[in-house]
Amino acid sequence: MKYYKIVFILIFLQVSNISASQLSLKYESFEQALNAQNRIIFNMSSTKAGVITTDFQGVVKVASITYKKNKNGRYKDISIKIDAKELDTDNESRNEKMYEKCLEVNQNPHIIVRIPGPVRLGELNPGIIEVRNKKHSVDIFIEKNIAADGKISLVGKSVLSLKKLEVPDPSIWIATVHDDIEVNFYLIP
Repeated sequence: MKYYKIVFILIFLQVSNISASQLSLKYESFEQALNAQNRIIFNMSSTKAGVITTDFQGVVKVASITYKKNKNGRYKDISIKIDAKELDTDNESRNEKMYEKCLEVNQNPHIIVRIPGPVRLGELNPGIIEVRNKKHSVDIFIEKNIAADGKISLVGKSVLSLKKLEVPDPSIWIATVHDDIEVNFYLIP
């Protein structure tokens, strides 16, 4: 009987022709995460004293990404689980405020993004982002790049809003943090 079950499972997997895969991001430093082949970066800006606008970047140092490819080679069921304590802006005081005030990482240890797909390359794809245990709709532009060495990478971009994500404003009296967060990812599946 066991033999028939195994044969049935193998036939089912062959017929469905869906493969599941996983990527892990684990970097020790801001620089390592910023320069890695597989990376997730967020860009923000702030205005100091109402006059000087500065841009800053943040990176994801630890995340796990799972996805499936259907028989046509299209990606689907993408899930990105980010360890919120491993976001890094290369500025200790900014990181501390992000962890404690904005994300409350002790109560909300993960940020999760789900893209059901199948992914439409070169288009906006609907997804869900879960931040501070609240789910929000998000649109993510995803395209495929082929490098000179033949490696295929998925490149994505989404612009998020602190207000829409219900994340507390990290501004202080001397510096105003702008609402938009541009998130970019570069992944070699």
